[in-house]
Amino acid sequence: MGLRIFIFEEDPSLLRLLTLFLEKHGHQVQGMLDPFTCPIYQQERCSCPATSPCAEAVIVNTRTPLHGPLDLLLDQDRKGCKLPRGNKAIMCASFLSGQEEQIRQFGFATIRKPFRLAKIEEWLSSCASALAVSSPAQS
Repeated sequence: MGLRIFIFEEDPSLLRLLTLFLEKHGHQVQGMLDPFTCPIYQQERCSCPATSPCAEAVIVNTRTPLHGPLDLLLDQDRKGCKLPRGNKAIMCASFLSGQEEQIRQFGFATIRKPFRLAKIEEWLSSCASALAVSSPAQS
């Protein structure tokens, strides 16, 4: 079974490409053209069920990795988002010196463009593994 993935992508063509690819690989994708469409912006606290996050992986594409996207992901944490930081990635074509390292120090993943779709699927497999390890087995 695939993952529930949120993709925040300003470019409709790239959002469509990622959505089609990931859905073809069995994932459920919710694509958003604006990061402010994240439900957490509407509330003071995360409204996901107590036992699980609303998505199992999040990809935020940006031209400026440290200002909008990193703030979004940190705000999600501050408001109680249950998704582990390692299952959230910032995708960018132009990380400046030290930016990728700074993002990783916060515990988030990075995806450098141009990317290979197989590498994104590989990262999603690691996300699924991390969730399996952190979740108690269902009986």
